[in-house]
Amino acid sequence: MKWNLRILFPLVLLVAGSWGPAAAFSRRSAPPRWEPEILSLDSGVYLPDFSYAGYRWGEEPLPEALGTVLRATDFGARADDGSDDTAALRAALRTAHEVDGPVVLLLPAGRLVVREILWIRRGDFVLQGAGSGDGGTTLFCPLPLDSMEQPEAAVKQREYLVGANKRVKGGRLFSVWSWLGGVIWTEVAPRGPAFRSEIVAGERDGRTITLATPLALAPGTMAQIRWYNREGEDSSFLDHLFGGLDPGRIGKNLHSSPRRALAYQEITVVAAAGSLLTIKEPLAHDLRPEWGCWLTDPPFLSELGIEGLRIEFPALDYEGHFLEPGYNGLYLTGLAHSWVRDVAIGNADSGVLVDKCRNLTLRELTLDGRGGHYSVSLTGSRYVLVEDFRFLAPAYHNPSFSIFSLRNVYTRGEVSGARLDQHCAVNHQNLFDDLRLRIEDTLDLFHHGGAGYWWPTAGAFNTFWNLSVDCERAGVPRISDAPAARFVGLHGTMPLEIDYGPGAYIEGLNRPGIAVPSLYRHQLEARLGGR
Repeated sequence: MKWNLRILFPLVLLVAGSWGPAAAFSRRSAPPRWEPEILSLDSGVYLPDFSYAGYRWGEEPLPEALGTVLRATDFGARADDGSDDTAALRAALRTAHEVDGPVVLLLPAGRLVVREILWIRRGDFVLQGAGSGDGGTTLFCPLPLDSMEQPEAAVKQREYLVGANKRVKGGRLFSVWSWLGGVIWTEVAPRGPAFRSEIVAGERDGRTITLATPLALAPGTMAQIRWYNREGEDSSFLDHLFGGLDPGRIGKNLHSSPRRALAYQEITVVAAAGSLLTIKEPLAHDLRPEWGCWLTDPPFLSELGIEGLRIEFPALDYEGHFLEPGYNGLYLTGLAHSWVRDVAIGNADSGVLVDKCRNLTLRELTLDGRGGHYSVSLTGSRYVLVEDFRFLAPAYHNPSFSIFSLRNVYTRGEVSGARLDQHCAVNHQNLFDDLRLRIEDTLDLFHHGGAGYWWPTAGAFNTFWNLSVDCERAGVPRISDAPAARFVGLHGTMPLEIDYGPGAYIEGLNRPGIAVPSLYRHQLEARLGGR
């Protein structure tokens, strides 16, 4: 069913929330508060539980840096002298990797010059500067990744691009760095699985799973569930993921290989009794034997923090979509229960690329300067929380839920040039929450990427909650292949209309003053209040 709502209300004033970074919008008299019906027990409308996003599931504050303290200045780093500090910073990181127990590497205030990738390959580690603002720490990177030493991941990416003949109009090969790499790059050592078992039973929102092979897993063990499609194009799992969307509108990569996992969810073991596991996180999907569902354990680095610094690139013009030379800030891979706090990034091709992470918090993140490809992209990640942020630089995808992302949250943020990207490839059950969005034309509001073989735009239950849109022109944005989306409290500086489906739930269109400004915090408070 396709929704085509054309509901016009009188012009409404955009009212900022009382929270921090998005308070740039002018305040006027508050509109009447209203309670969203979707939260009532008898609404019958399904909402995923987004409350498990973030460091330690949102149950604990971000930690203060503790452990053995190393100072980059002891390894030769000298701020504000214009010399290259890369060797000194790399030497400090090598020593940090050899320290037993938690370790903190302190960066001095001032400007440090970085000309090669800074690798972080251990957990229980904090890279800490003196702050992201005036008087803080700046890492100035005069070169793009394309001009640095090429890691193995870049070599493999280039081979893939050449083999697949990925080129822009005009014939130039796609850039290796369009969705890969950063000047600070976290990397976990690969390893084979410590355990693996097929799963034969489990129900959406339940917390028990039944394994085909009993596993003796200790409480606290982190694991991953993978769902496969064994049924081809006419698949009950695809029907489950996409809410009955016409199979002809589903890309070939979602039904061409029974060995390709199509959905992932990280879980934490609470108890194991034979073949029965009790888990902490509620299941995002049913578990049925005909789908091919497996439990395994990919490696992660835990308790890794990056905080109190600015990464700055030269103020050059953006070279274009898929032509980025690699002025990328953070590339975070393989992290669990980790964080980024008080970080600013200027003039980036991509600010932060998050790949295959779980329970990561990005807080007080500022992106400024010229525009680029991604502000933040969440790829192959689950339970990532991005909060209290300011994305002031326009970007082609701004921000993004990318491939295989599940139950991630952007909340309490300000976005200029907003383009809420849902990047195909089974991104689903994610939340845009309590955001202030600036945009010239609302026709760009849901502009998204993703190749046709990964269509549709999104799976079921992506949710848009209390979005305030400051726009100059209000067209009618249209998405016709993102099923069962939830829109609650979308409003703006002029009346908004949307054409979104199939099966969208839309409540409070053009109605500011929602009594529950953040769904994420509402769900988190409800869960923690019941502990």
